[in-house]
Amino acid sequence: MPKSTKSTKSTNELTPQESLELMQKASSEFYQKAIATNCHAFIEFTGLMNEYIKICRDYQQNNPNHDFREHNQHTGYVMKLQPYQADYIKEKLHCIYQNEIFSAAHHD
Repeated sequence: MPKSTKSTKSTNELTPQESLELMQKASSEFYQKAIATNCHAFIEFTGLMNEYIKICRDYQQNNPNHDFREHNQHTGYVMKLQPYQADYIKEKLHCIYQNEIFSAAHHD
């Protein structure tokens, strides 16, 4: 099978900023398609994605010598959340899954 002549960067060659730009593009595209479903809870996933992108962007700006992409459960590196960020994420998850993840006692 012939190789494509189209030049593409592998994900290993992307800079953190390029990854953030692609993440934002993917979130925007998801939002447009999610709206078409007419399912509010499904659309809420866009809020989760955008909050994650904001957290990553802030981390990268404040830590230019580190790579936000290395922070996940598998690596053990953590990006600390501000209380308002955790509250926002809980609100979105509560809308999507009701009390199945966080009990009603944890939701205002």
